[in-house]
Amino acid sequence: MKLAITFPNHWAIKNILHSGVAAHLQDHCEIIGLAHPSRIPHLVGLVELLGLRPIEWVPYAHPPEHPKLTRLRRLQKGFVFERQNVATERIMRERGKRSRAEKIASALIRPVAQSSRGELVAKWLMRRRWDLTAAAAIPEVDLLFTTNPVDFREDPLVKSAREAGIRVVTMIPSWDNLSSKGVLFCEFDAVFVWNEVMQREVREFLPNLSERQVPIVGIPRFGIYEKQPSPRPAKRRILFANTATKSCPDQPAVARHLAEALQAGAFGDAELLVRCHPHDNPSDYDFLKTFTEVLVWPESADAFGVDTVPPSDDLVNLRDMLQSSDVCVNCASTIVLDAAANDVPIISVAYDGDRKLSHHESVARFYEYTHQKPFLKIRAAELVSSRADLIKAVQEALANPLAKQEQRATLARLATTGQPQLRLAKALLQEQVTRRVA
Repeated sequence: MKLAITFPNHWAIKNILHSGVAAHLQDHCEIIGLAHPSRIPHLVGLVELLGLRPIEWVPYAHPPEHPKLTRLRRLQKGFVFERQNVATERIMRERGKRSRAEKIASALIRPVAQSSRGELVAKWLMRRRWDLTAAAAIPEVDLLFTTNPVDFREDPLVKSAREAGIRVVTMIPSWDNLSSKGVLFCEFDAVFVWNEVMQREVREFLPNLSERQVPIVGIPRFGIYEKQPSPRPAKRRILFANTATKSCPDQPAVARHLAEALQAGAFGDAELLVRCHPHDNPSDYDFLKTFTEVLVWPESADAFGVDTVPPSDDLVNLRDMLQSSDVCVNCASTIVLDAAANDVPIISVAYDGDRKLSHHESVARFYEYTHQKPFLKIRAAELVSSRADLIKAVQEALANPLAKQEQRATLARLATTGQPQLRLAKALLQEQVTRRVA
């Protein structure tokens, strides 16, 4: 069997290469990797460092998109989100993240999207998007697995594979993708998801897919958390795992609040570790160098960033940080799932550093996004709305780490129910069996 897999970003690389999915697949099939030409030399080195068998790499750079197709995709997204009544889209409009033309278009399409004719229009938009999408060269394989289906740059590969009679399967890479990033290009042969919530979402967007075609596999990279626990440091550790500062620009101020409280003795004998998001520039936190017992990771974005190939020890590094921490502070980040999987108390920040912003500009709005609803319903985290609330929540988490333990276990089940890397690999191999039977 020849299996082609796309590697468009560092999340895909970690979920397939670092996690062990590729290692398991290589016992049963040949992997053809599709990646941007600039990344391939680094991927070759990573494969060797991870102890994997050599992978055949095929350069892929998406063809330019015609402006007409760009406009159609935006129209389709607006229409489908109106039809599904996605809360995230409403919040985006209120915040001014949509142009005046997009707001007018939303008002015009809303009655049609929510009417009995909405399904027919949605199907027409999908067909029209397909027709306008350019084709791309695709290697001769038995199965194509795309890892970022809401990114239009993978659409030409999907179209070419389908037209060549190749089965195409995909995986939703994060919990917010279906309600904020875009609309799936077509009805894939299978869509792998993390949990039942995402399974329902996929089937709402693509009602023709059966439950069997939307298998639950979990987050592949979470398999690392099932291995030997990391040793704990002598001091208690507060982990501030931030999200992209572009979305939450006041995170450095929140980090300062933690550092100042630590320096004042509010947390006893402890240390603060700030883990930067791949979209961040660690230099934003250079001011923390004046504080003792405060560490910022990484030191530079050169070795860790959204445009880099993750180092071979990336998952081990995150596991060690989490398992050596006594509390995880974050701002509306997916890291809450990682923390829950490691039974680390969670504090979610819902205030804007030293500023007072209107609600539609505040980070608090993120907790109203569609994908956040299941997380908030479980109540696995302490939501803090001020500096004082943050300091108090950290103190309580350090004093009583067993609080909300049951809720964290429930939240962790949204990410994995055990060996997710093997579940995904087996699901991909099962698709090949399905192909042969068909």
